[in-house]
Amino acid sequence: MTEYPSDPQNERPTPTLREMVAGYALFNAWEQEEQSRSLPQLTLEEALNQYFGLYSLVLDLAGGDLPVFLEQNARHWAVLHQRHQRLRSVMPDGEAASGTG
Repeated sequence: MTEYPSDPQNERPTPTLREMVAGYALFNAWEQEEQSRSLPQLTLEEALNQYFGLYSLVLDLAGGDLPVFLEQNARHWAVLHQRHQRLRSVMPDGEAASGTG
């Protein structure tokens, strides 16, 4: 009997979530090691081109959801600003709290 690649018996089972996460972790570790070797070798122009290429990719992947992310970011920074203002109002002359220096 001839086996064909499209035969359902030849299909691999769908990986579990745990297997997928483990695969991503391995890939991320490899990629980080690769970047730690290659990034110091890049010229400033090459590094900027790579950065803006990745930024463009993220924008493309975000698609129509980008305003949602911008709003979420704006809320996050507004909360941080409020906390910073509150901290400044509590601390005398902007000095660090005792025991931190």
